[in-house]
Amino acid sequence: VFKRRYFYLTQLPDGSYILNSYKDEKNSKESKGCIYLDACIDVVQCPKMRRHAFELKMLDKYSHYLAAETEQEMEEWLITLKKIIQINTDSLVQEKKETVETAQDDETSSQGKAENIMASLERSMHPELMKYGRETEQLNKLSRGDGRQNLFSFDSEVQRLDFSGIEPDIKPFEEKCNKRFLVNCHDLTFNILGQVGDNAKGPPTNVEPFFINLALFDVKNNCKISADFHVDLNPASVREMLWSPSTQLASDGNPRGSSPESFIHGIAESQLRYIRQGIFSVTNPHPEIFLVARIEKVLQGNITHCAEPYIKNSDPAKTAQKVHRTAKQVCSRLGQYRMPFAWAARPIFKDIQGSLDLDGRFSPLYKQDSSKLSNEDILKLLSEYKKPEKTKLQIIPGQLNITVECVPVDLSNCITSSYVPLKPFEKNCQNITVEVEEFVPEMTKYCYPFTIYKNHLYVYPLQLKYDSQKTFAKARNIAVCVEFRDSDESDASALKCIYGKPAGPVFTTNAYAVVSHHNQNPEFYDEIKIELPIHLHQKHHLLFTFYHVSCEINTKGTTKKQDTVETPGTCAL
Repeated sequence: VFKRRYFYLTQLPDGSYILNSYKDEKNSKESKGCIYLDACIDVVQCPKMRRHAFELKMLDKYSHYLAAETEQEMEEWLITLKKIIQINTDSLVQEKKETVETAQDDETSSQGKAENIMASLERSMHPELMKYGRETEQLNKLSRGDGRQNLFSFDSEVQRLDFSGIEPDIKPFEEKCNKRFLVNCHDLTFNILGQVGDNAKGPPTNVEPFFINLALFDVKNNCKISADFHVDLNPASVREMLWSPSTQLASDGNPRGSSPESFIHGIAESQLRYIRQGIFSVTNPHPEIFLVARIEKVLQGNITHCAEPYIKNSDPAKTAQKVHRTAKQVCSRLGQYRMPFAWAARPIFKDIQGSLDLDGRFSPLYKQDSSKLSNEDILKLLSEYKKPEKTKLQIIPGQLNITVECVPVDLSNCITSSYVPLKPFEKNCQNITVEVEEFVPEMTKYCYPFTIYKNHLYVYPLQLKYDSQKTFAKARNIAVCVEFRDSDESDASALKCIYGKPAGPVFTTNAYAVVSHHNQNPEFYDEIKIELPIHLHQKHHLLFTFYHVSCEINTKGTTKKQDTVETPGTCAL
């Protein structure tokens, strides 16, 4: 707020200038304030603050803001004040110059006197005078040192410093030692087994591919406490069902292409494609932490219909052939889409000290209820884990063989959750262990500095409400595709920064959530993990594309074209 004041510029007897302000133009006896211009270092206009306003910048980083009545008056004030500032600057420079010259003259004169006395004595031929001169010089030197104080001893900050020893090396933050354990996935078998492939050899296997998704759930705190660990335990002959007949496969079951193999942090992608060992960590261990295994299969239809052959297996050989024949058709059409099938769980710790339950086993394989897919539903089922009779869960006969062990001291060939290798690491090893990200509770006592670089984004599609729309009335088997893009252009492509699942590329451009059959309000439990770019800008966004996937199998052998996928809509975040 500007107040009306009348200013008078006055020069003091010492040559400095002062601005006095008065409330009344005629009454110049009672000054309302003064500004000493010897402390002013600059004057600049301030048109944004007020018309005809200008700023007086002072030495102590303080400013005075004044405004003139007219533009001409402002220009006159600016010219006058700048002249005064220039005069003050020139006088300061002159004073410093004179001070330096005076000091140099004093030093030269004192040196000259000493030299003249000694020179006259040296020219003298009297030996007594020479001796007397040397003694006098020595006595003067000693007397000057009497009572002399060390200037630095008066500084309290210097007193505190101890330079007696070398400063020790400062250790960087070490990784916090949470309770870690190793999860080793061996095999998954159901009661429908058979020989798969044209030249099938070896023991019978599952007749269709299954996929396992492992994660830790904390029932006590009602939350998920780890990222997902995806595992593919299918033998090479079963994995072959997911590729088209024209695709050539290598001996290890991976697609063989002409392009050279890519590397992630110096590790070949083929080494990262089928990891079976994961290291989980828990900051706050207690007996109500469970390892949950969600089992998925290729999208086929209703969960109950797909599980029925496994539950009512009256003729194993005939049932195996029928299921395998259907699975081959489904995999060739819908191999990239997944559906929930079963789940199992087991406790990890015996007590709050973090003693591992090494002898624990997974529960039976329960059929997944299509209306209870969310993490909240799983946590509710786990809370009744010790009372299975109350839940009335339907069991699918089968066996999931996954062991929990203490992490060996000499464990090698381990990679971080960002796929960065940790020493020691062999170049061409096949048995790699991956660290699974822990979701540490957001509490002060569990906070700890990050020791490694990571820049991950976890995306969780939860639910879609689509029953009120009329445009796509038949959209029921809804798949959600998630992409990360850096442009809104129509021809822009998604960034290859989404962590892929086993059997596919390590990094991919999109990820699909599980599909619920004939459900217009589907729930999802999928976790999409994204490696974010270092530099983010306003055009980076998530693109969600919704597909209606037809699950009908053409059993009549007609040549009529059938649209497998339609796109009801998209949205972005």
